[in-house]
Amino acid sequence: MTSTLITGGSIATEEGLLRGGDLLIEGRKIRRIARRIPAKGARVVPARGRLVAPGLIDLQVNGAFGVSFVSANSGEVSSASRRLLEFGVTAYLPTLVSRPHEELRAAIGRVREAAADDGGARILGIHLEGPYLNAEKAGAHRKEFLRPPSLTELRDLLSAAGGTIRMVTLAPELPGALDLVREGDEGGVVMAAGHSGATADQIRAAAEAGLRHVTHVFNAMSGFHHRDETILNAALATDALSCSAIYDRYHLSPGTFRVLLRAKPPGKLALVSDAIAALGAPDGPVEVEGMKLVVEGGAVRDAESGRLTGGAKSILDGVRNAAEDFGLAADRALFLGSGAPAGILGIGRRKGVLRAGADADVILLDRKWTVRSVFVEGVLRLER
Repeated sequence: MTSTLITGGSIATEEGLLRGGDLLIEGRKIRRIARRIPAKGARVVPARGRLVAPGLIDLQVNGAFGVSFVSANSGEVSSASRRLLEFGVTAYLPTLVSRPHEELRAAIGRVREAAADDGGARILGIHLEGPYLNAEKAGAHRKEFLRPPSLTELRDLLSAAGGTIRMVTLAPELPGALDLVREGDEGGVVMAAGHSGATADQIRAAAEAGLRHVTHVFNAMSGFHHRDETILNAALATDALSCSAIYDRYHLSPGTFRVLLRAKPPGKLALVSDAIAALGAPDGPVEVEGMKLVVEGGAVRDAESGRLTGGAKSILDGVRNAAEDFGLAADRALFLGSGAPAGILGIGRRKGVLRAGADADVILLDRKWTVRSVFVEGVLRLER
């Protein structure tokens, strides 16, 4: 069994930073973390001056590097998985946006094929965002592809996915949506509210039916109200509901993200990128799925309306922003992009954490939060 000793780094453990510590990888797992570990024939990776962190897990990546996952072929998905390593992402959910049924079915098949390629970030499953969304909160989703919730259609997509759909975002206020929430929850899918104008009472009813999560909280949903409570009121006040947030400094202001940090219990707030095909593109005009967009400083906007349209920043940017803007310790900021999303998916014992027995998904970062090395399940996949 091959072994690797990462030595002398600041290790982001569950108990906090272990400065000048060692981490031993054996095979695909973390074997031990301690102040000093004898090499005993292991390959040694010096990590002095590096932050040794759990690999990041992104619950919402619509596309990257010029491809959208809803239309990409399996090779393009695999290529994007490899390049996501550059941002410290070791696992993620390719996200499929609203499209006709047969297009979604075909896209599911292509992502499943790409998931068999283990050369990049691991595909943990699929996030189906739409098509059962509120047209008044469509955001960048094309309204012609939105439709009423259909239990028959969802069952067909779940069957086509063969257990690989891990999250579904819908608007729970739509007629028939609660039947889908129950179906997904019973099948182990994380059912999420998003692109929604639901009231707080409708969210509470959905939570009783199995709703567990709120997608990119604050964005594409009704705002907070001090009397007529909305989905946002419920998302902030209901501890049982986890939330994801895009903190690229465009989708949410620093003050708004501070509210989230104070409102949500540990493990119930996760960062996501909500990246689209423009991730990795230089500033300037781009076209994504027929939409004419403009990238400027990491923000992606519709060329005509100026509306934000997904992200061109990575989840690592969100982690770094959280650390810089609020003085969060590195381990706490990293948890928002690693341990928290792993917990939301129910895999927190083996992913998103540095502990003995967990998968050896490990990234090494320099003082500027630049990725220097990436291990995915014990295999060195990227080194700079």
